[in-house]
Amino acid sequence: MVSIFDRRHLQERLLAIQSRLTTAKSLARSASTERKQAESQIRDVGVADEAANLARVRILQQIGASILAQTSLESQIVLQLLPR
Repeated sequence: MVSIFDRRHLQERLLAIQSRLTTAKSLARSASTERKQAESQIRDVGVADEAANLARVRILQQIGASILAQTSLESQIVLQLLPR
């Protein structure tokens, strides 16, 4: 036969365990949320880095095309200036 004292003691222990489990669950959720946010930020940095690289490549292509066009034009001008 279980006494009232034993029941109360058992109930208090179970409530304490439940409280610890609830806290652990909350901490696990917070950790999961923070991990997801960190992963998202890492992806965002990766996307921004790739966008910057793409912009750099496009600028270099435009510079190259501009130099090529200018060189071609200068060559045509020089050819026109040469006596025939």
